[in-house]
Order: sequence, then structure tokens, then C-alpha cells
Amino acid sequence: MESAQYAKISHSHSNIGWVELEEYLMYRLNEMVSLVNFQSNYEGRMDIKEHGSLIGWLDTVRSHVQGHSPLELSLAIGMSAPLIGLYDMKMDGAYHSLMFHIIGNSSMGKSSAAALAVSPFGRPTNKGLVKNFNGTANALEQHVANNYGVPIVLDETSMHTLTTNQLSTFVYQIADNQGKNRLNKEAEMKDVLMWATTIILTGESSILRETKANVGLRVRLFELNNIAWTQSAEHAEALNAGIQKNYGHAGKIFVESIMRLGLAKIDKMLHECKKELVDALPASNYRERIAGKFAFVLLASKLANDSLQLSLSTSEILRLLVEQEQASLIKRELAESFHQNLKAKIIEYVGHFKINNEKPTTNKSVFGKITIKGSQTSIFLLESAYRKFAEELRITNVDVLLNDLKEKGFLIHDQNKNKKRTRIDGNDVYTICLRYDYNFLNEYISDYKLVESLDSEKVNSVYPRKPKKRPFVESKRDGGSLEVLLNG
Repeated sequence: MESAQYAKISHSHSNIGWVELEEYLMYRLNEMVSLVNFQSNYEGRMDIKEHGSLIGWLDTVRSHVQGHSPLELSLAIGMSAPLIGLYDMKMDGAYHSLMFHIIGNSSMGKSSAAALAVSPFGRPTNKGLVKNFNGTANALEQHVANNYGVPIVLDETSMHTLTTNQLSTFVYQIADNQGKNRLNKEAEMKDVLMWATTIILTGESSILRETKANVGLRVRLFELNNIAWTQSAEHAEALNAGIQKNYGHAGKIFVESIMRLGLAKIDKMLHECKKELVDALPASNYRERIAGKFAFVLLASKLANDSLQLSLSTSEILRLLVEQEQASLIKRELAESFHQNLKAKIIEYVGHFKINNEKPTTNKSVFGKITIKGSQTSIFLLESAYRKFAEELRITNVDVLLNDLKEKGFLIHDQNKNKKRTRIDGNDVYTICLRYDYNFLNEYISDYKLVESLDSEKVNSVYPRKPKKRPFVESKRDGGSLEVLLNG
């Protein structure tokens, strides 16, 4: 099909982001972005019409964003959306949407950072690409539906009224690019809503803490916490003034550069970015997966520099992404690892524990007590013992660990506390109490059978021998029609 043929008719579109018309790759924004002369205008619910000038937007970025790495990261996150949409389309839905949650109080500039992220593509307010995180899961889906590569903000997660199950399901569905199956009035299946883009959430507190304790959620939603997005109230005001006057221009140039480079070149650059991240991210079971997601953000920063003559610091953006993963890794894996590896420490130091209130037969210092009731084993650790074991397992932030153990359901604790008050050696003390749903002592200490009553002569007269077998402790060292196509 010749480009002259396209120029004869002006079309309209209500969906946004990438679309492929025959052999031509195009991007639907307020107008169609294409390397051929094809005209189509947006007729949808959001205000994504250009305002001000590209020069005005670039001046704002060079004056108030460049040199401040948090805002550089935010802009790169927004610019990643066209890359996500492109890969999902070319790879037949194989790529999840990127989700970032910017957390902080009102003085930290989170809303300014989020508005900056979407400003290259349209109006950075609730009339445009910033929507309230307030409503049912079905209503929230509508904000991202039929979006294949334009960033969107869901603002103020603290406004949500979703239950734990609803919020968990929402995160999964948004990241996985597909809404719920629904029936119409005739009990016929409706078309399932689809999308593939970058979604930015903002809020004052973590929403992962309100979801199920599930690793799958933590590798779909990345939370950016305690970052000073703007340097001062004056900085935020100047930034907002610039991007509220000038928006919707840079995204077109950015997307055109992607088209000119071609998928083969983009793919090569993406793999290079992923390698950079794999080399920099901490070792974990999910390093390759996380690197693959963050690579879109790092690549977006490099492409923005080239296409818009910016000087975003890609090394600083990489550093912030690595720091996010380091913090997330603690929450994602540390509690499970400590809970598992603590068993070996209990076996190793079993002589320092009172078991079902029976005193050890040695004069060793007491680390706490162990109670066994039915199938549940409870380990009450004195705080000094808890810190000792954490140190031996090379865990430095014991307070973060304690919060995560509680979040994962491994702790028995008093109301509104992380600790459990109990009686040891005649004294009422607060302990860190960990629960296990089976008697693991019997697995590793031969000839030593713990029973609930402890009335066996052998148990009361013979102190357990050193275990023959210990649990493995893993080292953590470094080591159709045209109109249908347009809106499909």
C-alpha cells in the first residue's frame, strides 16, 4: 500500500499506543505517529493533545530534571512505555506491563515525578494521563484498557477501597495485561480488556503490604520508597509550571526514533542493557527476570538522550534501579531464607534452649525456649539470640527482617507488636517467636523424640546428642477493516 493512498482519507482512533497496519508500524497518540503519510486523530476520553512547545518542555527538563537522578529515573520510567507496548505486540503478548509505585509523603515530590513521566505523551493531569486510584477494580481497569504503549498514572493509592484479595488480584491482572472475563446482559462473554504499557502508581505507603505475601506480586510491582523526587517546594513548583505549560511533544519524537532504528537494533540495545543490569543487580533467583524488566527503563533513558539531545545520567538511573532491587530483595526473600536457615542454628545451639519448660542439663547460657504442641513448634528467642543468629547468617538489618517475618506470617506476636511476651527462668520477657508447622527437631536429632508431655524417662534423663544431620544453610556470599485495526 502506498503512502499516497493513506493521505487521501483521514481516520480516527480511540485506542492509544502501537498498531500495525499491513506492513506499517504506527503509534496512536493525539495524532498518528508514522513514517508514512497516514492521518488519524484521537477521539477518546483523555486529553492528550499537545500544548505549549517542545522547546519549552526541553528547557524545563534541562533546567529542573537533568542532574537530579530521581527525576531522571521517573522520566525514563515514563519513556519505557512505548518499548513495553512494542515488544508485547511484536512478541505476541509475551511481555508484562511495567508497574512502579512511587511512595512518599506530599513533600517528597512524588506527584510531580509522576506528572513528569507522562508529560512527553499528553496532559499530565487528571483530565489527561493521570487518573485517581479510587474505585472498583473494574473501574481502574478502564484507565489502562486498550493502551499499548502510553504511560499512565494511577494517583494516590491510599484512596483505594479494595480488600486484600481484590488488591492482589488487581496487581496480577494489570501487570499481566488482561482484565477479568465478564458476561453481558444476554449472559454472553464480553471481549476481555487488554493493554501493554507502563503504569505508575503513587501513594503514601506500600500497597504490597496490603496484598498477599506472594513473591509473584513483588516481581510485578516495584516500589520506590523514601526517595526525594524534588529538592524543594520551589523546585517542584518550577518543574510543574514547565510541564503543565508544555506537554505532548517529546513522545512523538521519541517514538519516531524507535521506528527509524528498527526492532533489530532496539533488540540489540535492550540485550546490552539487560547485561549491564545482570552484572549490577544482587544475586537472587529472580535476577534475570528483574534485569529484563529494568532493561526497558535503562534503554529508554539512552534513547531519550539520543533522540531529544538530553543528558540523563544512565549510570545514576542504573544505580537507583539496583538500589530498588536491593531493598526489594530483602522483603522478597530474606524472611523465607532466615526462617529456613534458623532451623540449623537451633539444632546447633539446642543446648541453650529450654524445651517445653524443661531446663537444659548443662550450664550454658539460655537463648530462649522451645515449645512443641501437636504439629506446631514455637521458637522463643531472646533478642540477643535473635541478633546473634541474624549476624551469623550475615543479615545486618534485623529490624527490616523482623517486619518482614511478621508480614510473611512466620511470627507469633502480641497485638500491635513484633514480639511475644513469655516467661523464661522466672522472668517475663519479650521474645522473637517464630512458628514452624511441624517438629523439625526430630528430623535432625537422632534418638531424641520430643513429645508434648515430655514424661519419657529417656527424654528427661538424657540430654540430646549433637545432631548427625543438619539442614543445609545456603551461603549468601557475593557470589478486518482499517478502522478495526486502528482501534484493535
